[in-house]
Amino acid sequence: MSALLSFYIDDKTVQAVELSIKDGIISSLGQAVIFPMEGLDAFLASSRVRNCILCCNPESFNHYIFNLPPATSSHYEQIISGELKKLHPEEASSHPCFFYGITEETAIEGVISRKLSVFSYPSDKISGYISSFVYHGKRVLNLYAAPYAIIRGASGIRAEESARPRLVVASLPDEKLLMLMMNGELVFIRTIPSSSQILTPDDIQNINMTIDYSFQTLRIRTSEVILLNIPLPPESWQQPSAPISRGTIPSLSHIPETWHESYLAPLAATVHHVEAPTLGDLAPPDYLKFLKGERIFRRTTAAMLLASIFLAGMTITERLAIAELEASVSRLRGGLAPYTGKLDGYRKLDSEIEKYSRHIQYLNMAGARTGQASSLAGLSSLNGSGCSLRLVKTESSDNFIKVHIEGGIKSEGYEDAQKIYEESAALLSRTPGYSVLSGSVDVNAKTFSLDARFDSARAGDR
Repeated sequence: MSALLSFYIDDKTVQAVELSIKDGIISSLGQAVIFPMEGLDAFLASSRVRNCILCCNPESFNHYIFNLPPATSSHYEQIISGELKKLHPEEASSHPCFFYGITEETAIEGVISRKLSVFSYPSDKISGYISSFVYHGKRVLNLYAAPYAIIRGASGIRAEESARPRLVVASLPDEKLLMLMMNGELVFIRTIPSSSQILTPDDIQNINMTIDYSFQTLRIRTSEVILLNIPLPPESWQQPSAPISRGTIPSLSHIPETWHESYLAPLAATVHHVEAPTLGDLAPPDYLKFLKGERIFRRTTAAMLLASIFLAGMTITERLAIAELEASVSRLRGGLAPYTGKLDGYRKLDSEIEKYSRHIQYLNMAGARTGQASSLAGLSSLNGSGCSLRLVKTESSDNFIKVHIEGGIKSEGYEDAQKIYEESAALLSRTPGYSVLSGSVDVNAKTFSLDARFDSARAGDR
């Protein structure tokens, strides 16, 4: 079970809920608070939970519609990033913070075009949110825009109808969000000031104006109005111009019902973190690289710690083994005490043999004299079907004879010549008394030479 804090942050208010995630199930840990933005530092300093999810709602954002051909999400991100830098040259040095959704796909004369709804936020504002958490040693796992997180959660409400245009209404601190959703993606956002949790007549009028705007300007007819954390208005009031119903984000069955109404944004961000954490993440790439490096450092540190513990255990084990061997040696030394007299007698005999050691050496040297005849006798094995001897030179030394051999190779090709040469050298090495010092082969001339050493003493050993 992993504990984390999920935050909703705008320019004035902060909401924080402490949650746990186990096997994809989100549960509450009892703490849910709301306080002014000025109290964020004090709250972060007092909290012991390190992992956080941010759901931000900056006061300003930009909305664009791009029509692009089919492509992968990575290509879309590169294209949108480049276009946003053109539209906002003042932020060209920083990475644009945005999310997008494919709201419609059309084909004109066989050419497929996709309509992308793009929402961008000031990068300095996003970086400012993260810096407060980094200062207090917190890890921001993901950072989402509040409309994106809420829409992703609301898309699961009657998912079979997600293709239909639906207007989702959510209450946040001091405002209400009117979000047009189609095909499960966000098409349009409208923010209206509101300090009430209920749907007032003014709110209903704004909803109807939004429905009219969607139809007249965007050519989208709203099929339904979904209230997320807002109760249905009395039937005696003016009703929206589209059917109205109330919905709850799935996957929040283990969360108190009162939290659904008061802390919708941080809960929706947590649901999206569990289901698809990287989609719509506004965190700057530099911060994501920092998180990745931190994870690698932590894993490396843990591995080194485990290795240190293992080595410490091995050291203790080896010390115990050494102590046991020392005890065994002590016991063996005690068992040799009866043989001390015999060892002294052996040492005395060994010292007497030293008197005759020089005479024994002379006799061994005399027996080890090497003759040329014995050295040449072993060369007959080289005369075979593959090669023939042409020249043999010998040079006597005190205890061995140097032998230089030259011969011809009977072969049809270079590979056969090399193979015959190597077999001849190996055969000479196996001949009793011989050791090959060096050799060479000329595959063009089909000749070879070997320099060897013959030692009759070694021949006798073999």
